Amino acid sequence: MINNYRLPKLKLRRLGLALMLPVALYGAVVFPTQLQTATAQTSSDNRPLSIRADVQEYNSQTEVFTARGNVQVLYPARQIQATAAQAQYLNRERRINLNGGVSILEKGINSIRGENASYLMDDGRFIVTPKSGSQVISTYTVDNNNTNARNQASRNNQPLTIRADLQEYNSNTEVASGRGNVQLSYPSAQIKATAAQTQFFNRERRIILSGNVYILQEGKNSIRGETVTYLIDEGRFVATPKSGGQVESIYILDDTNGNTQPSKAPSTPNLRRSN
Repeated sequence: MINNYRLPKLKLRRLGLALMLPVALYGAVVFPTQLQTATAQTSSDNRPLSIRADVQEYNSQTEVFTARGNVQVLYPARQIQATAAQAQYLNRERRINLNGGVSILEKGINSIRGENASYLMDDGRFIVTPKSGSQVISTYTVDNNNTNARNQASRNNQPLTIRADLQEYNSNTEVASGRGNVQLSYPSAQIKATAAQTQFFNRERRIILSGNVYILQEGKNSIRGETVTYLIDEGRFVATPKSGGQVESIYILDDTNGNTQPSKAPSTPNLRRSN
C-alpha cells in the first residue's frame, strides 16, 4: 500500500517561487500553438488589434507582442488585414512590424506586397521594403469621376499599380509614394510610366512623377520630361523639363482618309541657256 505524501508547506512555497521566477525575471509569456489568437486594445472604439499565429510571445515589461508562423493581423478600426511570416506589435511605440512575405489589404481594395513593412499607427502610414533583388508592388482602386475613364475602368476592372524599391502609403491622407526605379501602370487610361519617384493622391485625383519621367499612352504616344503631373479626372498631363532642357513628346497621327495619296512634286521646267 502506497501512503499519500504531501510536500511540507515550505517546499510548496519554494516550488511556486521556482515556477514564477522566470516570468518575473523576463516578463515574457509564450503562448502554445493551441492558444494562437491574441488581442490588444489600441483605441477607445472597442475594435482591438487581433493577431493569429502558430506561436506568440508577450513581454509585459516592454509591452511587445511577437508572433511567428502563418501570421494574420486584423485591425478593423483602420480596415487593415495583413499576412506575414512574423509580426511584432510594439504598444508603447504604437507600431506594427511585419516580416517575411508581407501582404497588406486596406479597405478591402488597396494592397501592398513586400518583404518587410512597418505600420506607424498614429500616422496611419505604411513603410514597405522588398526582398533583395525585387520590388514592392502596390495596387489602388481609382474611382473615376470622368465618364470615359469610368466606362473604360468598368470594362477592364484593373487598378493603378506601382512598382518601386521603396513604398509608403498613408491611410489617413490616402497618399501613396514610391521611390527608386518606379514603374507605374494604369490600364483604365492606357498609361504606363517610369520615373525615379511617384506620388498618387487618391483624394485629389492626381499622380505626380518626377526624375527622368517617361510616359507611354495607348501604346504609341509618349512624353519625356523631368516632372509630369497627371490629372485623372481631366485626363490631362502637365510636363516640365530639367533646368536647361525641354519636354519631348511623340504622337502617332492616324490618317483619317486611307485613300489619300501624297501629291506628286511639280516637274522641274526645262531650263534654256541664253545666247
